[in-house]
Amino acid sequence: DRIFATFVEAKWRYNSTAGVNFSAVHARAKAAMMGQFANHYSISVQATMWEMAKAVLAACPELEQVRLDCPNKHFIPFNLEPLGRKNTNSIFVATDEPHGQISATVTRQRSCL
Repeated sequence: DRIFATFVEAKWRYNSTAGVNFSAVHARAKAAMMGQFANHYSISVQATMWEMAKAVLAACPELEQVRLDCPNKHFIPFNLEPLGRKNTNSIFVATDEPHGQISATVTRQRSCL
């Protein structure tokens, strides 16, 4: 019912850096985020960010925390009426309107034992 468009800035904190293959962690984290973003039905930006962060923590046990920053970009249907055509929600244009900055930090739950 809407276009979900954003830029994703992701940062994470490691449990420990001893013996970590940083390139492999980065690849797994990126794949986990992209998989959720592409395949998750988004009821909200916040819900999708939650799913993305959970997927990163599940895929990367080396990580303690994930922070995602996503500006909410707006796209509106392009007006084709001056061209004698009707836009059936197939052509959109980016707006220069202000947009919201949405951030989330998800931390791995630690046992109290």
